[in-house]
Amino acid sequence: MRSPQRAPLAGEALGAPKSKNGNVEGVRALGVARTSANKSRTQSLNQIRSLASTAPSELREQLRDLTITVIVRTCAAFRPGNDTDVATISKLTLRALSRRVQYLDEEVEMLDARRTELVKQVAPELFAAHGLGPHTAATLLPVNSTTTAAPSAYLVKKAGVHSTDFWEWVRAADEAYDRGSRDWVTDPFASG
Repeated sequence: MRSPQRAPLAGEALGAPKSKNGNVEGVRALGVARTSANKSRTQSLNQIRSLASTAPSELREQLRDLTITVIVRTCAAFRPGNDTDVATISKLTLRALSRRVQYLDEEVEMLDARRTELVKQVAPELFAAHGLGPHTAATLLPVNSTTTAAPSAYLVKKAGVHSTDFWEWVRAADEAYDRGSRDWVTDPFASG
């Protein structure tokens, strides 16, 4: 067994078990779905690029100089018909993949909206932090969550600080950055 696997058995684990309920768990679950949709979207885009570059010459020329966004929009509007030639089948395939990308774009947008609502309910102070968007706030939520029994294991192990101390450092770093100071790059947990 590796060290991280042994830590709970040895009683060295710093984190508390997750309760698997409430809004923090909802944010995590929505993040899982978002990651999956993004991976599927990227895979479909790669397949579109590949098929567009190997399509019959007339179709390939039609799509050659377009951006991927325009290619998706163009291919989603194809009306290939019922023929069985390579050009028709290529258009049918490109249309199916392009419509999948469009659907996944809508899905990610919906998941982001729901996740943002949950993060605002659980930790509105994250949205007040300078330069912190909804995606980053959702990622950091378990670190700063008031619903979590223990502070971040990283913060405890690294410096023995509570997560609120970390957020005080983040605010101070933001202020230093706004003043033009380079002090904000200093590691708050550096020893000595």
